[in-house]
Amino acid sequence: MSPGPQSPGTPTAVVSKGGTPKPGPSIEDKGGATALGQIGVLAAIIFSMWALADAQRIPPLRLLFQSHLPLWVPASAVIFWRWGWALLHWIRAALYRYWKYPLLQEQAAQAVAKRGHIPEVSILLVTYKERPEVTRAVILSVVAEMGRLPPLAKRPLFVAVTGTDADDEAILAAFGEGVASHPPEFAPEIVLMRGADGKRDALAKGLEFIRDRHPDPEGIFVMMDGDTRLDPGALTRALPLFRITPDVYAATTNEHAHVQGPSWFSEWIHMRHGQRHLYYNSISLSDRLLCLTGRYSIFRAATLDDGFIEIVRNDNVKHWLWGRYQLLSGDDKSTWFYLLSQGKRLLYVPDVSVVTYEFVLKEPLIRAYHNLRRWGGNMVRNSERAISVGPTKLGFFCWWCLIDQRVSIWTVLIGPTAALYMAFGRDRADLVAAYFLWVLCSRSVRALPSWKHGRRISFFYAPLAVLFDWAGALVKIWVMFFPARQFWLNRGARELDSTKGRLRMRDRQLVSATILAMVMTGYAIAVGQLVGSVPLLRDASLVSLDLHSRRTEAEYLLLFVVLAAVLVLVRIRDREPRGAS
Repeated sequence: MSPGPQSPGTPTAVVSKGGTPKPGPSIEDKGGATALGQIGVLAAIIFSMWALADAQRIPPLRLLFQSHLPLWVPASAVIFWRWGWALLHWIRAALYRYWKYPLLQEQAAQAVAKRGHIPEVSILLVTYKERPEVTRAVILSVVAEMGRLPPLAKRPLFVAVTGTDADDEAILAAFGEGVASHPPEFAPEIVLMRGADGKRDALAKGLEFIRDRHPDPEGIFVMMDGDTRLDPGALTRALPLFRITPDVYAATTNEHAHVQGPSWFSEWIHMRHGQRHLYYNSISLSDRLLCLTGRYSIFRAATLDDGFIEIVRNDNVKHWLWGRYQLLSGDDKSTWFYLLSQGKRLLYVPDVSVVTYEFVLKEPLIRAYHNLRRWGGNMVRNSERAISVGPTKLGFFCWWCLIDQRVSIWTVLIGPTAALYMAFGRDRADLVAAYFLWVLCSRSVRALPSWKHGRRISFFYAPLAVLFDWAGALVKIWVMFFPARQFWLNRGARELDSTKGRLRMRDRQLVSATILAMVMTGYAIAVGQLVGSVPLLRDASLVSLDLHSRRTEAEYLLLFVVLAAVLVLVRIRDREPRGAS
């Protein structure tokens, strides 16, 4: 007889090398570095700062004025721009959290007193081969939150789309345990559905079921993942916002994480959630968001039309080279784009949260890389079409944030690229030391909002922010040129390539790789010009004089390159049947 589900705080049994079971970490452990680990990282940061400061050999002001002036002018412009942008986000986040959001709460309370509570609530959860102890914690939190709902016109509906019979059993057991204390007339209704063909299809099936029940347009429905536990109030305290005017069409809440894995991975996830909290507060000041988080978001039932369901099931974008390809992940970006492109009002609920569970038990570096590739890929694939909607529907600030997302991919790499030139091209160890000293100091300041969000001080945040900013930028650049190939690592490696079976794939890849190489070469030359390692302008006159005597050869060479590129593109398009991408 198999053991029953464990309680949320019950440790998982771990077998040691000697065969004796010992308690493992609880799923309720937040995860992160120990005090000793934090002290070690702090000591490493202090020593690095001291060593870098000592390596400069001359005072910082003299270093500034004696250095290459063309470097400092654009570098200062980038620094002031990035820090001004960060300061603007901090100010806007504070205004929303401590001024506008309390006003929204007052408006919501008055609207509920005048119009009554939300009439209907439906919750759609999708899960696939989740751990039983996580499923139990999640379902109990959902049922408990349903028990806190005000009187509704209908019993609340809970729809779970699962992947296996084991998922069904775990959900039913936890649901039965949770509703045991509910009065029968108020107990939520549960519906189990099977959807093992991917998350998008599972969500679409659940949404179709809710739509076919003809929900009240003034009601709400929730879309959430099977590894997301609701904290008290995550639903009930957000519902009144859907009674204010102008109508709110979607909302998402604060988020925390419990991570079982390496200390650095846990610290990285906590840092990202702190950054998320800051930027969501800032952007919500404009009644917009940059994503409706797939882990947990709330929607007005009036949004549940055929277009909404179709974009969840089969969202796709068109690329000038790769044609039209399907988006395999990023359902949260699809729902966000659907509503944002219609100019709908979206809000952030900062004072309640959900808890997500992360298990990183092997190959954490590979998992981190694929997280970056999935997150960055979803951003890159969706931001271009969102920018094209324009500031009228998006609002100017949200629209400009989307542009800044794409620009910052390149600006964040100026510093490390310049440092490489200084280290290997000009033998300026003092400038390299000054740059890394600035990076450590500035990132430590930028980490303060994440410290506040996590209610703890973590010295891991500054170095992790530096490394993952650079790594994330490189990953996004790669995705910009190869957007159709999508891969993620979640409950086993699953790769779905929407370019599979397309015609002229080698030609497409060759064109993309060539353009990528040209862009990166141009970027490296531009930064090299700034630091004086690639004196392009100085040498241009000499090159032009040489080319003047060989104008005919140069013109023929340029013509050949252009014709070759056009021929490749024509072959790609010519070989595809009409209507294909």
